[in-house]
Amino acid sequence: MNGETHRWIVALRWAAVAGQLALLGVAFARGTADLPWGALLGVVGAAAASNAVLAIVWRSGERLVGPVLLLDTLLLSVMLALSGGPSNPFGVLFLVYVTLAAVAASARWTWVVVAAALAGYGALFVWHLPLPPELGGHGAHGHASHTQRDAFDVHLQGMWLAFAIAATAIAVFVTRVRRALEVERERAARAAKLAATTTLAAGAAHELATPLATIKIAARELVRELEARPELAALLDDAQLVHREVERSRAVLDRLSLEAGAMTGELRERRTLDALGESITNAIGARATRVRMHVDAGEVSVPPRAMTHALASLVRNALDASEAPVDLALAVRDGTLTARVEDRGSGISDETLARVGEPFFTTKPPGAGMGLGVFLARAVVEQLDGTLRFESQVGRGTVVEATIPRASA
Repeated sequence: MNGETHRWIVALRWAAVAGQLALLGVAFARGTADLPWGALLGVVGAAAASNAVLAIVWRSGERLVGPVLLLDTLLLSVMLALSGGPSNPFGVLFLVYVTLAAVAASARWTWVVVAAALAGYGALFVWHLPLPPELGGHGAHGHASHTQRDAFDVHLQGMWLAFAIAATAIAVFVTRVRRALEVERERAARAAKLAATTTLAAGAAHELATPLATIKIAARELVRELEARPELAALLDDAQLVHREVERSRAVLDRLSLEAGAMTGELRERRTLDALGESITNAIGARATRVRMHVDAGEVSVPPRAMTHALASLVRNALDASEAPVDLALAVRDGTLTARVEDRGSGISDETLARVGEPFFTTKPPGAGMGLGVFLARAVVEQLDGTLRFESQVGRGTVVEATIPRASA
């Protein structure tokens, strides 16, 4: 758990301990002698001791949240069993622990706490000590008729069913909301990283364009001068090399600017899948002969330039992975566009796969890639509310699948 989560969990548990002591104090002030005071104080003491330990060892991380809330659920079950069982109005506190687990713990621990709460609340129907008359209890219902007792039992069973429904609904709803918030937070972080990357790319291209243009002019003039002087033929090769490398550097900058700004402000346009596939092969160039296209009939509404560039980047990566043919499949089903790129290269290890999509991360040799292709492709897909998924096994190639919903709208 992070520092803020730790602080409010610990503070909340101290507040619970204080509340329990206050309630026991009220019961004692009313002259209640039939409560098992030793056992109740032992439960409160166990909660306080565990919270003191938690406050010391909180650096162990988020994994502590689930066990702590499970312990609190069990302690609450014991306390309720000692003070009225299901008729105790504080049974609703089970739902508090379920909600806390859904917010602060993992999904697995959330359902563990839900199961413990249902089991604990259900166990109260099997055994509990009744509340004394001073606190509104009626003993074992000795003064009630058989019909009244049956009605009361049905009422308590209905309470358990309502509790089970409420606990499950809270766990499902809060867990889903939390997962959705985490996804949106990750997308916002990637969007901020994209903005920073595009700004860096545009700035670099602008700053380097002028000196490269100057070097290009000087190199071209030098080549012309040396071509007229055969005795300096050895220097001519060097001058021509400088000129070619400047051209190459200029092309890299142009490509960087294109990749960084391809998706900026572009509107959706309707395109057939055939037209989209053709634009992708045109963007790939001569190597498109190694791409096997599998294109369904249909139309999609996408930003054509951005989508073409994103998918072409994925295909280029697949072509770089091996000399074998690469499969590109484009299909639209129920309004969802699916683009699938499959290569037959050496595959990607789990460690590398975890970093795929980070800006400027590449496994290619120096000069063969800038590490922006997958990052910008993912940005394009996610800006269209889609997902980009990778599957790879070492020695068996890689599959990249882009899925974009509502693409035919």
